[in-house]
Amino acid sequence: MGIFTAKTSPAFKIKVAGRLSPTAVSSGILLLVAIGFPFVYSDFLVFQANQVMVYGIAILGLVLLTGLTGTISIGHGAIFGIGAYATALGMHDLHLPYLVALLLALGVGAVAGILIGIPALRLRGAYLALVTLAMTLIFPPLVLRFESFTGGAAGYSVPTINAPAWSDLTLSQWLYFVTLVIGIAAIVVMQNIKRSARGRALRAIERSEPLAVAVGINVSRERITVFVISSAYSGLAGGLYALVSGAVAPDAFTFALSSSLLVGAVVGGITSPIGALIGGVLVAVVPTVTATLPHSLPEYIYAIAVLLAIYLRPEGLASVPAGLLEFSRALRRSKTVSATVARRQNHPESVPVKEGQQ
Repeated sequence: MGIFTAKTSPAFKIKVAGRLSPTAVSSGILLLVAIGFPFVYSDFLVFQANQVMVYGIAILGLVLLTGLTGTISIGHGAIFGIGAYATALGMHDLHLPYLVALLLALGVGAVAGILIGIPALRLRGAYLALVTLAMTLIFPPLVLRFESFTGGAAGYSVPTINAPAWSDLTLSQWLYFVTLVIGIAAIVVMQNIKRSARGRALRAIERSEPLAVAVGINVSRERITVFVISSAYSGLAGGLYALVSGAVAPDAFTFALSSSLLVGAVVGGITSPIGALIGGVLVAVVPTVTATLPHSLPEYIYAIAVLLAIYLRPEGLASVPAGLLEFSRALRRSKTVSATVARRQNHPESVPVKEGQQ
């Protein structure tokens, strides 16, 4: 289904009659703010925004995988790392342009998803989570084992790139816009998948796998397909991470990254692109903000904040605006009912009485 159609997802619904929906207006405002951001703030804040978008793209893959099928993966940090190393090695050893190296990261992530997904997705529940966990735990030792190829513990430097002369932008600003465009494209692709026949099939699988089989859905194929797409997202995000950071090292792709991506997806909102962005903030910014606190205190604050968010908003922080809107509507309805009751008590003759109530 095309992107610009009359029937579209609620996240991008535009009324054809000439009036934009509130969601379309808010999306447009967010886009304008995003475009102006690198021209207003320092390169350091632009760098942090780049990291937020990079992690947000990786979390989008989990939004697809977990949000549509309910499949839990604790291995996407490893695929993120595979994409990062693919980009670094492609640029350094193969002298690939950075955009081609990003495509390489996308492809390598998809291949990793195939190799892992075909055997792993035959399992269910905790067994599948354990397989993806094993992948995360084994990735850093593998990088250290092949030191001559990966650079070992010292890591691997990414060749410096330059912003085009015609853009008149700094490198941080240029990478910001590259990441922003890729992020928007990733959201559009995800939304199209969600509203396609495949998206409906995946939602049916998540609700009832036996019923999905009964109506003719190939459950294994659909699960593997969405796992591969999700892995491609993580690989691409890893490639962007390598460009933004300028170097890759095995200690950046440990179990902590995989768990943080999953927690970011759940806390942000497992079904929402905005939730992925909130999750990116949680992964990229919160550790930096709390780094100056005493030892172990940041971990406690992080854990308490996550538990509170999950307990108070199980649908994720992205659902907070909708919850506040619904609360305000309920409050207005309550006030209207109270006012009507008060009028009936004070002036019973002024309130119309329906037939049958007389």
